[in-house]
Amino acid sequence: PNDCISSKLKLSGIGKYPFIRTKASDLDFGTVITGKEAHQTLVLENKSLVTARFSVQKTDADLENCFTFHPTKAEINPETSFQIRVTYKPTTSGTFSCDSYKIGTAGGNVISLRCQGQAVGPEVTLGVRSLNFG
Repeated sequence: PNDCISSKLKLSGIGKYPFIRTKASDLDFGTVITGKEAHQTLVLENKSLVTARFSVQKTDADLENCFTFHPTKAEINPETSFQIRVTYKPTTSGTFSCDSYKIGTAGGNVISLRCQGQAVGPEVTLGVRSLNFG
């Protein structure tokens, strides 16, 4: 009357999580004329065996944003790299901008990045020693 067959099944596995990194922790745009743009490329590397979905977030949301990222979120295929274009466009002459950002994945991998640049106004010079207004 005992028609049950008993058996055991052993399962094992290895968990994979996304891991991104970059060689740059700071992007310095140097001196840029107010109203003009300067660009740099930030390269993210996905060293894991799974697709990494990331997003870029500014840590100081209350400050004016002179830096933009394109794209701000995307997917990086396993064992590949991905380029983000970072743009600095200052709006006020004589200011120094320094903002912090976090680039993170859903698995908790976070990269800290600092962007900085100096805004200057155009320089005007005259090539004549005297002007005669009539």
